[in-house]
Amino acid sequence: MKFLQYDYSFPQWLHDYAGRRPIVDVGCGEGHLLLDLLRLRPERASGVDLYEPDAREVQPYVLIGDAREPPASMIIQGRGLLLVFARPCHGSWVSDVVARANSEVLYVGRESCLS
Repeated sequence: MKFLQYDYSFPQWLHDYAGRRPIVDVGCGEGHLLLDLLRLRPERASGVDLYEPDAREVQPYVLIGDAREPPASMIIQGRGLLLVFARPCHGSWVSDVVARANSEVLYVGRESCLS
């Protein structure tokens, strides 16, 4: 299921905005956005999710785990990254992960999901 609907200028905008920083798609799910980012910057895009995506193209780029706990939390705590949350959120998960982040965070979703 694809939660975030976007036109294909969005991955290009993220690529340009991030500059040389690696992009981490946090909560990447099936990896739709991650796959588009990998096409633009194969050496500087990755994802974190609780479950392995079905798409084989993105599997090597996804760290499986809860971003609040090691080893996935170690990625989130890295410096010089662009952490992207491009998903709906329920509960405190996004806020919990953002509180642990040491890099810029870009949240794409409903403001009501951040409370």
